[in-house]
Amino acid sequence: MTINPLQYDNIALWYDSLSKLFFLGSQQRIQRKLITSLKDGDRMLIIGGGSGWILEDINRLYRQNIEITYIEQSGKMLEMTKKRHFNPLAVNMIQANIFEYSLLGEYNIIFTPFIFDHFNLQESQILFDKLDFHLTKGGLWLHTDFTYDSRYGKWWKQLYMSVIFLFFKWVIGLKNKILTNIEPIFLKKNYRCTYKKYTYMKFIQGSIWKKE
Repeated sequence: MTINPLQYDNIALWYDSLSKLFFLGSQQRIQRKLITSLKDGDRMLIIGGGSGWILEDINRLYRQNIEITYIEQSGKMLEMTKKRHFNPLAVNMIQANIFEYSLLGEYNIIFTPFIFDHFNLQESQILFDKLDFHLTKGGLWLHTDFTYDSRYGKWWKQLYMSVIFLFFKWVIGLKNKILTNIEPIFLKKNYRCTYKKYTYMKFIQGSIWKKE
């Protein structure tokens, strides 16, 4: 399947600032919580890491011999990433559309930060299957995204998400209009949720799934 590239170059310079403004840092905090599960010697695949701030946070964990494959579609985002201070982490940066890129090898950690909300159910299933193939048995999948959990109200989350979809349609050419729940895909593929945390009035969710 061919997925039209999203034009994140258009928003690269101010994406992080907008995220912190509209979600009060919740997107960053939930990701920082998940990466504490990293161990020495992990081989990690990050899809859509954005400006690369997460690499600096991983470096601050002082884990040894972590190898990271970092795939980002936006050239400007990668330029920003290269200016980050994350030595001595071993990071292989790749500019590519993940749907078109041929992954090699296996990983025991996959990290998808706010990725699947860009895609409909069919596209999400294709992407999930592709990544799942490269995750070792017993490996961990770190996943963050928005959710329509009914606590604290569901209607305002749906309204807020509609505004987000409209904004990103205008700015980066996003075509998706529906928030895809990929939890059933994890369960169908025999993953077990070992950790789940909500933030921003249960609008943002972070979870860790173990491949059984």
